[in-house]
Amino acid sequence: MKSKRKRRQLNRWRVAIHEAAHWVFAEWFCTTHVDVVTIKPSDDYAGQMRPTHPPSLYSKEQVRHRLLGIVAGRAAENAITGTRRYVDGTDFHQAFDLGDAQEVLSAFTEAESLCRGIFWEPIMTAATELWQHETIRREQAGDLWQYIAPADKTWYWVNRGAR
Repeated sequence: MKSKRKRRQLNRWRVAIHEAAHWVFAEWFCTTHVDVVTIKPSDDYAGQMRPTHPPSLYSKEQVRHRLLGIVAGRAAENAITGTRRYVDGTDFHQAFDLGDAQEVLSAFTEAESLCRGIFWEPIMTAATELWQHETIRREQAGDLWQYIAPADKTWYWVNRGAR
């Protein structure tokens, strides 16, 4: 019984990391406004990040940033826990709708590197918030982002663009 509970907790932590990574990447690259990030399971998902509105993609760079955000969840699981869940079909279906195999693999490799580097602390902080509260809503997300945004503001503002 204890083993089953421990597995559930580990899976919940992994989902928190996964969803936190989606959110951090979306905020950093400004690919979408986030309405809710949650680790509350539903019939279809272990957790989810719901954008306020679907992103409009115009340039190759915007598509690349969106790809990074889509694969960020799996990349963070891999980079931070060293493991990954056995299924993650929805994210990769979305990724392959935007890019070919080489573009998706390249985005995954870059996302994993960012998760091990500049995004490590923001993802871990956001994942801890999700672990404790299960849901982060838009109002809370803005306050949390001000607190956890990576310190390299020069790179941040150059790449963030106007909202």
